[in-house]
Amino acid sequence: MREKILQNKSLHFIAALLLLLLGFIHTASSQDWKLIQPLYPTNGTFVSRFSVADYGATGDGVTDVTTIFQERLNALGTLGGGTLFVPSGKYVIKGTLLIPKGITLRGEWEKPTKGQAIKGTILMAYTGRGNENATPFITMETSAAIMDLSIWYPEQTADNITPYSPAIVFGKPNYFGNEYCNAKNITLVNAYSGVIFSRLNGGTCPVINGVYGTPLSRGIEIDNIVDVGRIDWVDFSPAYWAGSGLPGSPAAGSAYANWIYQNGTGIVMRRNDWSYANYVTIDGYNKGFHAAPSIPSAGATPNGHNAYMTFKNCKTGIYMEVDNTVGIMFTKVKLENCETGIWAGPKTSGAMQFHSVTIDANDYAIKLEAGSTTRFMMQQSTITRGKVSALGSTFNVSNNNFNNSAPQITIGADARAIITGNRFKSTVNIENKSNFQCAIDHTPITGIKVLPEFPEMVPETHKPAKQVLYVVTDAPYNAKADGITDNTTAIQSAINAAGNGGGGIVFLPPGKYKVLGNLTVPAGVELKGSSDVSSTPTGPGSIIEVYAGKGNASGTPFLKLAANSGIRGITFNYPEQMAN
Repeated sequence: MREKILQNKSLHFIAALLLLLLGFIHTASSQDWKLIQPLYPTNGTFVSRFSVADYGATGDGVTDVTTIFQERLNALGTLGGGTLFVPSGKYVIKGTLLIPKGITLRGEWEKPTKGQAIKGTILMAYTGRGNENATPFITMETSAAIMDLSIWYPEQTADNITPYSPAIVFGKPNYFGNEYCNAKNITLVNAYSGVIFSRLNGGTCPVINGVYGTPLSRGIEIDNIVDVGRIDWVDFSPAYWAGSGLPGSPAAGSAYANWIYQNGTGIVMRRNDWSYANYVTIDGYNKGFHAAPSIPSAGATPNGHNAYMTFKNCKTGIYMEVDNTVGIMFTKVKLENCETGIWAGPKTSGAMQFHSVTIDANDYAIKLEAGSTTRFMMQQSTITRGKVSALGSTFNVSNNNFNNSAPQITIGADARAIITGNRFKSTVNIENKSNFQCAIDHTPITGIKVLPEFPEMVPETHKPAKQVLYVVTDAPYNAKADGITDNTTAIQSAINAAGNGGGGIVFLPPGKYKVLGNLTVPAGVELKGSSDVSSTPTGPGSIIEVYAGKGNASGTPFLKLAANSGIRGITFNYPEQMAN
């Protein structure tokens, strides 16, 4: 009997110890979310669950840390969201990486300056040498992101350029969905192919923002997407690799630069759905912008709007192999010191529009090949140097400045032309060899307004009043992301604590937070979820389930934001809202 009592006491003790340990583990886990203070400025706050440095990745430029990176990425995928932080250093990745759905890989990054050394987090890539079709260095599932780091191929030789598989691919093969992958603040030191949208997994809405460097063969390639893509703030030039300060970097202007001029393309745009590309500079490439046919979708071609671009020292600035019936637009574009400014091939048959474009070309400012049936339209633009030859197409140019040498325009036998209201620096001479009736009239066009200047869209910095972290699942708030417990009081208490403390970040780890009441965020406080980027609700992440205000459209808003407060990276779901 006494032995049985002792046995029961031992079992109770073990059970109590297990509960204590589980509680400790839960508390430690909830407290492992950390506010990161990166070495270089960022536009927003930055919360991470894991740092690779805590798991043995020292960034020494020698030790292969592929396994450490992938294990931590997988762990975040299991958690349902979050950011893996990679401090400044050089990290050898001999293998490949897969960023799971909704996960961000983020380092420390300073915008590079041509001729100056690359700083911050540098991933050293070795995979895919000699095989463009090998597994990419980094593959991203839907809603994944890569931010604030540089990618460098140490074994790439400047005097003998070798193909590699792409550095970053949006979309995992044989995986349903490829939405809202993000690449932001990335330096491609010398990637053979930079950021590529998967040809094997169609999807939507890629976001590419702040990508710099010296991609050798292709900088960015878009194909196989069925909703709007966004490309902003891109700058590619041979100068970045030359000035990187990394071992093996070439002398400026050496053989590698000629290779890029003969073979490299800044942006390849294939099948898209009215994508936008803005604030792009491509310097020293064979093609600055290449409109090309889709590879997986036969007959599909690109459309979209491209603005505030500069193509300089390229063999061809804008290379239109194909175009789209709904049109492709270029606005506020500069083509400087290119052999050919704009070229349209014999397969073009849609529409292309150019507005407020300046062209300074060594050979052809514009060349439209025989066989082209595209509708070429250009307004309020200036041709400084270069021949203008429309051997095919319907060539419609109105209200432009032709400061090039005579003959300023040549119209081929297969072309149709409408040339009206243009201005000519030299005595006008138009060689009209067309077999069709053309309209040519130099009478000035009046009453047309000049396209207004659009303010430069620079990412704004939004941060709370204080860099202090409040995790809603920590004590004393103790929110539960189980989709069952009402978290109104827990979340609002954390928000109030941040407000009373003068500001801070109230963080919701990934999970479903049921909230029956309403929330109010005071000034100086940011309510933040696990995502650092724009995305769609694809499953993981920080989800607030809203119940308040049902049946009362004019009632109190679920969440109120005071002036100088913010919200970021959270999905709102209304479980009681029925689609039928």
